Amino acid sequence: MLRRIFGGTSNKKEEQSSSIRESLQKVKECEEMLIKRQDFLERKIQNEVNIAKSRRKDNRRIALHALRKKKRYEMELQRMDVVLTKLNLQRLSLENTIMYISILEVLKDSCTALKNINESMDVSRIYDVIDEGDELNLISNDINMVLSRPVKTENEIDDEELLRELGVLENEKLSDNLRCTTTNNNNNINGKLPFVPSHDVPSKKDDKNKRSRDVEDELDDLRAWAAS
Repeated sequence: MLRRIFGGTSNKKEEQSSSIRESLQKVKECEEMLIKRQDFLERKIQNEVNIAKSRRKDNRRIALHALRKKKRYEMELQRMDVVLTKLNLQRLSLENTIMYISILEVLKDSCTALKNINESMDVSRIYDVIDEGDELNLISNDINMVLSRPVKTENEIDDEELLRELGVLENEKLSDNLRCTTTNNNNNINGKLPFVPSHDVPSKKDDKNKRSRDVEDELDDLRAWAAS
């Protein structure tokens, strides 16, 4: 790109850039010189004006000569303005050229860097990197799904599971009650025995026979009374 614009090899372009900078420096020096010259001419013009004012009455010839010199200085000052304007334009043009060269050099370096990167990159490697990234994203999504899985709520608890657990608890309680009953029976046998009377205790059958005999005796008494 720079070769098409400025032509030549790299060394030649460097020489051209150096030449442009030297030209710019010379233009700036000329501008400074002309500005100083303008200041000098302006002071001379003001001096001649002062002479013309001071000698216009007593010596008109000197006053007119001062005005002629003032005119020549003004004409010279106008020429300086034109030259200074041209130098100013030339300076701007050189500064823009240097700026464009710097920009083009940056663009050239960028193009070279991109070219080197593209040459060092493998398309298959790019696809491998993309596939690896997709795989890592899938793993990350799976982890997020597992971590964000909701906890089982009360409404989701299985009633059958609760009934089975209740049955286990009831069986455990029944087993505990049986063990307590067995323990109490053993304590009663091995502990204090119930009271046993020293005399004979009539059974229910003996009581019934006694009552029957009493009834028969009363009937015999009634029969004897009736016969008398």
